Amino acid sequence: MHVGEYLLALVGIVLGLALADLGISTHRLIRRRADVKFDVMPILTAAIAAYLVFLNFWGDFARFRNLTEASLWSTLPNLLVLFLSFLIAAAALPDEWEGKLDLWEFYLHTRVQFWLLVGAAGVAATLYEAAGHWPPRTDDYVSIGLTLPFAIIPCITKRHWIHVLVAVLFLIVIIAMTYDYVIRG
Repeated sequence: MHVGEYLLALVGIVLGLALADLGISTHRLIRRRADVKFDVMPILTAAIAAYLVFLNFWGDFARFRNLTEASLWSTLPNLLVLFLSFLIAAAALPDEWEGKLDLWEFYLHTRVQFWLLVGAAGVAATLYEAAGHWPPRTDDYVSIGLTLPFAIIPCITKRHWIHVLVAVLFLIVIIAMTYDYVIRG
């Protein structure tokens, strides 16, 4: 095995834990559905989290699959992005609860954590990418410029329709920006 494969193993473990957290939380919601008042927002945040985890793996696979050497300091920023991805996934859905659960109330209680993590991960991932081709390109600025408003707006309002709109638009934007990602070779 070469160094890139070892790094991909670490990536797979951390992102696998993130997906496992989403899966276990989804399983608990389905199993206890009689105790849950469902709302679309946690479902949208879970979809955002899952897509970001997949994007993270896709990018790391492209970056690390042929890597033959790496320094500790060149990989630490990626570890930060992995950790933030895990925290995003962990914040998207409830882990455990007593009695009845209102998913809109859960979302309102955790929205600032979720969206600030999304913003931090977007900035960290963009800076990590930009460091590989310094000075930053226009698309690096566009990425941060799109991520931050999406992350800030839900933190300052409690209006349901705004949250749904922001989450749906955010999903559309990140899918549109990444739909043509191809790994060759």
